[in-house]
Amino acid sequence: VNKVSVRPEVSIIIVRGALREYRVAECLYRVSDPPASKIHSRQLELLKGHFSKFKSHTTCFCCLMREPDKVFDCGHSCCNGCIALYGNARKNVRHGYHLKACLLCGASIKTPDFEFMPPTAGPRVLSLDGGGIRGVIPLTFLVGLGRRLKPLELPLRHFFDYVCGTSAGGLITLGIFIMEWTPEDCLQKFEAMAHLTHTTAGKAMMQTEIFIVKTKTKNKKKRRKRKKKKDALRYQHFSGCWP
Repeated sequence: VNKVSVRPEVSIIIVRGALREYRVAECLYRVSDPPASKIHSRQLELLKGHFSKFKSHTTCFCCLMREPDKVFDCGHSCCNGCIALYGNARKNVRHGYHLKACLLCGASIKTPDFEFMPPTAGPRVLSLDGGGIRGVIPLTFLVGLGRRLKPLELPLRHFFDYVCGTSAGGLITLGIFIMEWTPEDCLQKFEAMAHLTHTTAGKAMMQTEIFIVKTKTKNKKKRRKRKKKKDALRYQHFSGCWP
């Protein structure tokens, strides 16, 4: 423009006009054309009859870009990105979304509320060992941890993403994270169960000693009987051969 026109303000006027037209065109595009997510959701609606027959746990059929993270009741799976894109954000729950039906077949979801891990957090894993009555040790630790986290006003189960346990640890896991007991209630019930299923150390030692003594006396009696039989056989043998 500067080469053609002698006046420099002409170029400024042309650039301003071009920018104004670009902004108007951008506004019209936003108003008239729907976003790509809505267009894609319409395509998924048309293909629901075909997608209902295909199920995969290695590829998300909604976007064909990521691995699935959640499996629905119908058997289809979906990634967290698609759930966040096509679902509705939950109120007062950060990183929480509500999805009523499957995106591929339209089947209703029994648990439509999803809560994702924050992008700045890693997986929180809790492993509880067993050991019979010694399971009270990790349970007491969880009681103390729950008291320290009490100012946050959240149950202890909300602070872990994956929990596993063996023997007594498995019972504690079921109580706190499945039955949704508080650690204090779980400790009381665990102690009550321990009184019914486990004997004290003193009684156990006495029972063990009594069992050992009885076993030793039985073995001594068996040895005496065997010795008497052998002596009787020897006596008969020698008495029969004596001239």
